[in-house]
Amino acid sequence: MKKYTYPILAISGGLLLTGCNGGDSSSDTEAATFSLAVSDAPVDDANKVVLAFEDVVLIPFDPETGDKTGDAIIMNVSEDGALRQVDLMQYQGSNAETIISEQTIAPGDYAMCLYAKDGRQLNDTTLSYVEKTDGTVKGLVVNSKGSCYGTKPDTSDQGRLKFSQKGQYVKVHTGHNSYVVEFDLRKGLADPTGQDHMNMNSNAVSLVNASEAGHIGGVVSSVQYNACEADSASWNAINDVPAVHSVYLYAGEMDRSTMGDLGAPAEFNTPVAIADVNETEDELGNLTYDYEFGFIGPGTYTIGYTCTSYIDSPDTHETSEDGFLMYQHYTPVKVVEGEHTEQDIYPIL
Repeated sequence: MKKYTYPILAISGGLLLTGCNGGDSSSDTEAATFSLAVSDAPVDDANKVVLAFEDVVLIPFDPETGDKTGDAIIMNVSEDGALRQVDLMQYQGSNAETIISEQTIAPGDYAMCLYAKDGRQLNDTTLSYVEKTDGTVKGLVVNSKGSCYGTKPDTSDQGRLKFSQKGQYVKVHTGHNSYVVEFDLRKGLADPTGQDHMNMNSNAVSLVNASEAGHIGGVVSSVQYNACEADSASWNAINDVPAVHSVYLYAGEMDRSTMGDLGAPAEFNTPVAIADVNETEDELGNLTYDYEFGFIGPGTYTIGYTCTSYIDSPDTHETSEDGFLMYQHYTPVKVVEGEHTEQDIYPIL
């Protein structure tokens, strides 16, 4: 498999328009291509999260009424008959793995469903699976098994990821169209007690038009990094775990009083994405820290920084009394289509 890093400006500027003398006669032609990639916001307790993709279904439909308007298009994404296995942990931030590349398709609106082959056994790496940090390998199952507007690929044991019920769909214009399926593994992975497999929840997946998206990223000051660890040391000692540094992204402008965790109740804002803080070592042995959010829609956001994200569970609400500390926040952070927004995590006095 090839690894692609999308240059947003190249995508948004890469339209190839065709026509007949620029007129509007019925002899005019329209050329459109469709590409699809997958990307991930990471999870802390896994080394690998592998989905074995097999089919993508596109359904011409009317987004106003939700009605099907044409025949289904089924794209098989396997390679030489083998399932297209993608380790989502390898494609974070603005990195994405292409599973459909520049397929010719008629312009229009499409509902889309993505199907992955379920893995249900321990130590089976031929289908979808999760390798946990302790080395355990468990199968991975997408629980939804429905059709896509009445069309379902002619294979068994595939889980469906559907987007139109969330108002997300593919809009194909003349030229090149690139979309990314973003997985939020912190929200999406569940590990049922006593089962040989884990579950991937479909509510943790979103569809992003890459040509209309931007990125956010920056460095984390070592002063801020060390200060957060020092101020959360007592909680980390109580839980007997090392600090886990993460950056939380919220839609809109706000302060820390309304910035909630993954399981926060309605009166709080919940994060739209979470990015790990990555640690690297330069040639002189100095440690540097950075983070990145890829494929974010244009708008205004708030960023929160914490080093106690290991406490944050998607199923429960954690507060400072539980040890979940939103250490600092930065707002407004503005995202512009096709651009990279630089937002460093630095001390605010």
